[in-house]
Amino acid sequence: MADTQLPADLLNFRRLLQKNLGGLFAPGRPVFIARAPGRLDLLGGATALAAMPVLHFPLSQAVIVAVQPRLDRRILIRNLNLNRERVLTVEYRLDDLLEAAAQPDWKMLRGLSAAAEKSWTGSVLAALALLNPLLQEKSRGLGVNIAIESALPAGAGLGYSGALLTALLLALQEAYALPSGKADLAEWAFRIEQEIMRRKCGPPDFQTFLFGKEGQFALLQGEPAEIKSFLPLPPNLQLLAIDTGVRRTAEWQKLNETCVSLLIGRTLLREALAGQDSLRPAAEDPASVPEELWQKVLKKIVPYRCSGAEFLRNHPGSWEGEEEVDPEKRYMPRTMLEFAIEEAGRVHAFMRLMQEGGSNPDEVHCREAGALLAASHDHFSRISGMVSEDANWLVEASERMIGEAGIYGARAMPWGAAGAVVVLCKSGKTDHVQNLISRLKSQFGKSPLLLTDSSSGAKTFGAVTAQFTN
Repeated sequence: MADTQLPADLLNFRRLLQKNLGGLFAPGRPVFIARAPGRLDLLGGATALAAMPVLHFPLSQAVIVAVQPRLDRRILIRNLNLNRERVLTVEYRLDDLLEAAAQPDWKMLRGLSAAAEKSWTGSVLAALALLNPLLQEKSRGLGVNIAIESALPAGAGLGYSGALLTALLLALQEAYALPSGKADLAEWAFRIEQEIMRRKCGPPDFQTFLFGKEGQFALLQGEPAEIKSFLPLPPNLQLLAIDTGVRRTAEWQKLNETCVSLLIGRTLLREALAGQDSLRPAAEDPASVPEELWQKVLKKIVPYRCSGAEFLRNHPGSWEGEEEVDPEKRYMPRTMLEFAIEEAGRVHAFMRLMQEGGSNPDEVHCREAGALLAASHDHFSRISGMVSEDANWLVEASERMIGEAGIYGARAMPWGAAGAVVVLCKSGKTDHVQNLISRLKSQFGKSPLLLTDSSSGAKTFGAVTAQFTN
């Protein structure tokens, strides 16, 4: 691909490679560089694990990863975003990684990055461990140099860890000539996040990181998740992300509980419908349940509460990852299933509004689209108890400005423990959002970050190569 077609951040990284990374990468040998953007979870992300529809929008901010195979058995990882921190470069012995990867349950592997100053290396080590059989076949068990640079804030729910994995896997794939099937990277990344690192993530995320299109909504759904369609963002509208700066790791447990509640609800609904042939075509899966059918008939079928112990006793082997069900907890399957069905309706309603509005949707269409974001935020806030005070304040302040400042709606995104907010507004109205950010900073004492614009997924550009001399 010609340099003129590559993103500016990728070109800049390659140009400054020798200056910034001469002490890490060996001269005279190729370095493989890949880039993956973050994403806005516009609607549906909280229900993605149950194969419900999700609406994503790729960001212009991205993670860039550079990889160079070594000639010894060492692993060197440098994070350029830690330049002002105590740790710049972290080193591991390949043999230690292989020993950890050979142990059951990946627990020993996670222990390699358990120390706070090394926590950012977890996904990288997990990727090397998972791909180790393929990498050894190609390199006879030699080591690797890895550099990371990110414009995405970590832990905000904007896709940092997923974009890092995507860029890393793409660079490794090119460096070691690994299999290049369309689904390989997404499947590897999802396994790393879910199975090894035990972090909740939406299966559609990696499709967006890989195949998202600049300035276009992506509608995703299915098991495995696939992009069903793209739709351009009208030029008179703009999507903004605000990272409030809130980082609440304890909230990930709540997110896990809401996800398990939804999966339990889906299992119970399918079980109840097994003998009801008249309803099954319309309600085989929550993603296809009409809201009216849910309210009138199906809502009564799914219990409001269900203990983990009871579910495990009656439904062994219901889905992969069932070990996440806690026998001591009481889950709320009906509540989460209802949210999922209504959220699916909001996803499709948003897409219809954008399609009907064409390239220049009128005020009515824009306000209705914004109202869908507000409804999603209100519903998720009520059932999860996860949304941070900062994010709630920001959404409520945005709603008070609807009609006077070109803002149409806002919603907290769940994957960062509900600390980041997406705003739908008129194009060029960032000044009003900047004013909100200033007020938020004054109110809560943090330093919010505004993210704008869009870029295409990692596969659009692929991995580029570079090298330097002494």
